[in-house]
Amino acid sequence: MSAPVMPSSQPPVPREFVQTFHQATKVPGFVWDSLNANQVNANHVLPVLLKCMALERSGRMSQGHLWIVNYTLAHPHAKPQVRFVLACTDGNIGKYPIFIFTPIPYAYLQYDTGIHNSMALLANELRKNQPDERTYSVFAVDIATTAWVHVWTRLTRIGAVQEPYYHAKVSFLTRGTFIPRDLPLPPDEAFELRPGTPQDINEIARLCYMFADESPPFRLNQQNAIREATQLVERGQVWVHKWMKRGCPPRIVSIVAFTRNSDRVATITKVYTDPECRGRKCAERLVRAVCYELLKTKEKVALFVGLTNKAAIVYSRVGFVGIGDHAAPVNGVDTWLEIGFDPAHVRLGHW
Repeated sequence: MSAPVMPSSQPPVPREFVQTFHQATKVPGFVWDSLNANQVNANHVLPVLLKCMALERSGRMSQGHLWIVNYTLAHPHAKPQVRFVLACTDGNIGKYPIFIFTPIPYAYLQYDTGIHNSMALLANELRKNQPDERTYSVFAVDIATTAWVHVWTRLTRIGAVQEPYYHAKVSFLTRGTFIPRDLPLPPDEAFELRPGTPQDINEIARLCYMFADESPPFRLNQQNAIREATQLVERGQVWVHKWMKRGCPPRIVSIVAFTRNSDRVATITKVYTDPECRGRKCAERLVRAVCYELLKTKEKVALFVGLTNKAAIVYSRVGFVGIGDHAAPVNGVDTWLEIGFDPAHVRLGHW
């Protein structure tokens, strides 16, 4: 008599889903849990979601935003597992790129055979809710961006721009990695590091304009530079480095803005020094002061730094991990990529 056939003990293959939300208050708890557990990598999605949640709870509607969640279920009663969250949201000056968050560690993501299927699910869902021209660029960890571009260009027949708009690493520092250091100036020079005030708006706007002018294609006109500077000051999200020298009028030569913040992580989103004043360690001095202040209430400060940006060395001297010359690899310090799509077929936003 032959032995009885035993039932298979292999777990069922999880089913994959996508779901779209137009209100932050409708986003389910398991998605919030995933974002909150990965606040550095979610710094481009979570802060806007939090702002929209606050607006909606105060009785106002947050319009122009949507979030598409890609998740799996091992069985009908299992907790959903987030794979990707796509954010299609608006900023103060213009519409943001398509941001894609994943809680999947980078080391696993590079072997994820289902990523193209996930991107196809997200892309098809996005097309149901937004015209193709809205997707002027995508920003995510490079593996996800590459997969999205592969899927999106085939679905829409809109080509990708050859040169990346942005190719960067995300880094962070903590109280434990922060490096205090004094950087004195020559005897005839002095400096002041402090939050920006309404009296500083014109000078801050000048530096915002110059920063954008060096960051194609996201340039600002003078009016929007003033608008951005005003919002940064009103929200307490910008610090300035004022430089004084005997015989010269005092002026603001460097700014640091931090506009994407959640309960445990603040993200530095703009560091800029007037080219005429570079080489005086103004950016390092100001970034250090800002981080010291932010770490009073946050566990981490995050930032993105371009792969070819020499400022990585400056940030590493402040305590940001995994960047700079000969930096050891650090979990969570991953490579991110922004790819744009044919400007003739999309409407450029701003971030």
